[in-house]
Amino acid sequence: MNYAKIIGSAIMLFPKKITVILVDAVTNNIIGKYKLMADILPSGFDKPTIIELDNTKWRVLKANPVLADEFQYRKKLTLHVQNAAFADPIQFRHSSPTICELPGICVNPMYGDRTVELNVADWRNLEFLPLTSLPEIESEIGAIRSILVNQQDALLGYQEQFSRSEKNSLDLPFGFFCQLVGASEPGNVFLAGHGYVENGFSIRTENYIYYGILRSGYIGSLCITRLESADDELMQVLTRYELVLCDWSNANVLSITSTEGMPEEPIQF
Repeated sequence: MNYAKIIGSAIMLFPKKITVILVDAVTNNIIGKYKLMADILPSGFDKPTIIELDNTKWRVLKANPVLADEFQYRKKLTLHVQNAAFADPIQFRHSSPTICELPGICVNPMYGDRTVELNVADWRNLEFLPLTSLPEIESEIGAIRSILVNQQDALLGYQEQFSRSEKNSLDLPFGFFCQLVGASEPGNVFLAGHGYVENGFSIRTENYIYYGILRSGYIGSLCITRLESADDELMQVLTRYELVLCDWSNANVLSITSTEGMPEEPIQF
């Protein structure tokens, strides 16, 4: 009998749950114990993290273990936390090792109620740029990587923060791009605490949420909200337009150089 196959099937039938113990970082008293699905927890507690449980936001100050591979194996995670509402912002450092210059802001949305909301630290964090700009990208990535390497405890924030200038270096026909990725109707981009991004757009596909700046029907900047793995859709975007994808906060760059065909007719919105 193939026991490995039976065990593997059983694991698939029973969802992975992690016992999460919340501990008050000041008093060391246990706040509560929770059974949480593994996929809603971060891949690691190695950067500033706020979690929400029982309608309360908690800032994580210490985690044991730190990485998902280990706490998923143990099925147990202990988090020393502080109520985020009462945390003194002066006590903490930068929430990201890098930040981009903010765009223009407007009051009214352009595309009704279809809106993607981003935190300031996430603005243009996963960004597509031309392959030809790799030398400049590598220089900035090097500066960010230096911050990451020299940071001892990122849960409390980063001591330094590299400021990136806003780049509008793309010139992609919006309609053609939407057809290439099979996008839905466009929406707005809202920066929390600021307002709607001027000339901002967002579009949803089966795998991604794209957003950026649109000027006269052309995409001047293009980003995605999250990246779990490099799939066919992402590779198609990179190859067709000869782009690289910069994961600025993790100091990584994804690139590929081959090209593919283009749809013949653009979608009109």
